[in-house]
Amino acid sequence: MSREAAEASEMSNNQHEEENTMQTDPVEANNKAENSWTYDAGSGRTIETESAWITRNKKEKKNTANARPPENPPTGNPPIAGQTLKPSPSQQQRRPKMPPLPLDDFKIVYRPQAGLELAKWNTVAVMHAIGRASGLSQQDFNDKVRVQVQRTENLIIASTAAKEDAKKLVSIKRIQLGGNFYNVNGNVRTPDDVSRGVISGLIPGTSTAELMAGIRAPARYTVLHARMLGQSTAAVVFFEGPHVPYYIIFQSVDFRCRPYRKSVQYCRTCGNTGHRQDICPRPIPDFCYKCGKAGQTQGHECQPTCKICGEGHETASKECKRRLKPNPPPYNIRQQRLNRIQEIDNHWSCSGEEYPGLGTSAATSSSSSAGSSTRRSRSKSILRSTSHSRSHTRSRSVKRASYAAVASGSSGSSSSTFSSAETASIQVLEDGLQNQQRKLQNQHSQLQNQQNLIDKLLQSQKRQQELIDKLLENCKVQQEISYNTHQQRQDLEDTSSQPRKTLPKADVQAIVDARCKIFQEAFMSNIHATMEKVVQSAIEKTAATFEQKITTLNAKIDGIAAQVNNFIAHVKKTYVTIAQFDSFSNPRQVTRKKARANSHNASRSVSPTRDRRRDIESVEDGNP
Repeated sequence: MSREAAEASEMSNNQHEEENTMQTDPVEANNKAENSWTYDAGSGRTIETESAWITRNKKEKKNTANARPPENPPTGNPPIAGQTLKPSPSQQQRRPKMPPLPLDDFKIVYRPQAGLELAKWNTVAVMHAIGRASGLSQQDFNDKVRVQVQRTENLIIASTAAKEDAKKLVSIKRIQLGGNFYNVNGNVRTPDDVSRGVISGLIPGTSTAELMAGIRAPARYTVLHARMLGQSTAAVVFFEGPHVPYYIIFQSVDFRCRPYRKSVQYCRTCGNTGHRQDICPRPIPDFCYKCGKAGQTQGHECQPTCKICGEGHETASKECKRRLKPNPPPYNIRQQRLNRIQEIDNHWSCSGEEYPGLGTSAATSSSSSAGSSTRRSRSKSILRSTSHSRSHTRSRSVKRASYAAVASGSSGSSSSTFSSAETASIQVLEDGLQNQQRKLQNQHSQLQNQQNLIDKLLQSQKRQQELIDKLLENCKVQQEISYNTHQQRQDLEDTSSQPRKTLPKADVQAIVDARCKIFQEAFMSNIHATMEKVVQSAIEKTAATFEQKITTLNAKIDGIAAQVNNFIAHVKKTYVTIAQFDSFSNPRQVTRKKARANSHNASRSVSPTRDRRRDIESVEDGNP
């Protein structure tokens, strides 16, 4: 107690000295008032004044922007005409990363099909499109689902902790933006506490069931899933936890298991990195992905240049040394970083020993929040684990009093600690601020609902106006029809009211005969016309067939005549007589004719004997 009293007395003495100096020197007082820091009660940082490093960086940026390029650039690689020089890594501004999504949530990734460029749409419009397609109410969607849009990769990520909501989000196949529907493909991302390893040297086309049945890992590792990488000989294996084993066994063979490294995505339709060609929002016609130039033909001279490393090969090919993204740091390094961040947070937070009034409130709030919320069990996939329940509501973090909230009370009072009344008033103000924020959020959601209702009402009014116009047109048409029918009825009534005239029988018969004659002539003329058409078509068909046959016969006759002429010309050239032709054509026939002539002559003079007949038969057979 004596030590605390001494510290309090020293602080009061310092304050009295500052008051005396402020009264004696007004210039210094004004300077001190200008240099006083105003703290943010939530973060503990200054609001009004800027840090010296921020002002220095701003001045440096202005100087580099105003500086002109050197007149004589260094000799080396001269710049190409029409090509801008890339800034150095020190000049490039590092884009801030998106805040990480909760570790235990299901993360659904949507890949839009061709035609949807997310960079042209507002993030709120994309979020509303996902919410409408999910089937959830607006309040449930805002409370349970978190949406992020990655414009460079042209992806949408939705995160939720409820399993049923995740199933609804996965079932989304198309979304509506600006009155148009766009197709999207949604899948569940691998959980954050799952590591992946790659083994190579397998047979291409190995099924997942065969991989899961043949893979055996050490006892401390659990294999969740395995699949082949396309048509290659490598397979990716999913393990539970942050570590990957050094070796695993597949069908009695040891395979080296290396950590999985993501590759840089290169689009072959526009030449940009960060997305693939199947979801490219801006495809370029006649684009050569090897040299990276547009408007090229198939036979052009191509000099490939890699956009990742700048060497002379295709972009993102196997020869590229920077195709694979770097591995994450080891587990111990990551743990050290987390511990360092936690120490910084603990350094800027107050404990109950230093500030009893605030510490008790923080302790009570933490104990109440810890007692109300339960730790949910982690399930690895939506479709794989159905027995494990995953019920957890998004709870707020434990409230911690910042250093600024404590230090802000020292300027107005002489004591260094807060009283119970002051802590209670601060707590009431914080609760009121939170209530106001909740009311603003509710009002914003109500305004959005009202805007949606107004849009729907306007659309319904337009439709009603169109229906009214159509009804008016139909009424006009019906009115015209009724007027015409009324005129016809009036004419009929007029004709019926007139006295009827009786015609003699001969006149009636003449009228009937004249009408029958007219009908008969028209009927016969129609019959003659149809018969002429039929006969003409039949004649044309038969004439066409006859002409085809005649042409074929003429062609055959011409071919035969040509063959005869060729043969006669050949005979005339060789000077062959008819007898010689007969002898050359069939010598056996000549011998038979001679034998018959001899036998005929012999039969006239003397009757032939058996020997003579045998000789004749042998001559006929060609064996004299």
